[in-house]
Amino acid sequence: TVLTYDKNLTYQGSTLDTKDKQVVDTPEWYLKTGFIFTYKDFEIVPMARYSGKRYGDAEHKECIDDYVLADLKIGYSKKNLPFTDILKVSLEFMNIFDKEYVSVINSMDDTRAGSTSYYVGSPFTTMMTVSMEF
Repeated sequence: TVLTYDKNLTYQGSTLDTKDKQVVDTPEWYLKTGFIFTYKDFEIVPMARYSGKRYGDAEHKECIDDYVLADLKIGYSKKNLPFTDILKVSLEFMNIFDKEYVSVINSMDDTRAGSTSYYVGSPFTTMMTVSMEF
């Protein structure tokens, strides 16, 4: 995503050098991809998420590295049970290599370097889902 400032920003009488620079917390590249493998009632879905480098300030003095995260979902579904039409059970593993990364950058466009908040991304996380369709 190319999302840049059209001109320099002026704030409280000072001009920030922002013309043609990428907007704060906006990577040029973000990709989420995966495959769905099914066998009988089972489903395996390996996924990858990539975020390109980002900046924590409008003048690009605070650079945040790019990152790749790997996720995995394993699911099972059973049709035509006595109590439900479809029963689905899945287990998701997110950030399976426990990669440390910055998930959110909280900064105003006119903020100078040093006054930005960075939020750590989720560590390795497991989630189980059970659902029924009637």
